[in-house]
Amino acid sequence: ELKNNSDYNSKTIYLHKDLFKSNFGRIYSTFVHELSHAATNASDGSREFSDCLTFLLEQSIEKNKKIKQYAKEWNNYRI
Repeated sequence: ELKNNSDYNSKTIYLHKDLFKSNFGRIYSTFVHELSHAATNASDGSREFSDCLTFLLEQSIEKNKKIKQYAKEWNNYRI
């Protein structure tokens, strides 16, 4: 969930605690989804949101070696 803080243009992404029990793909995809909302301040069906999410997915695929490293490290933090 995306929350606006009291500071100017400040946003915080909250992830449900149950996500920390799930696999890396679940928490990463949820974070990227919420990050797209934070970056665009737009809803799921909007063009801005879709374009941002598509860009982040593209970058994740292009940088898959780095993402794979994070996936391996996730097991150290997973509950």
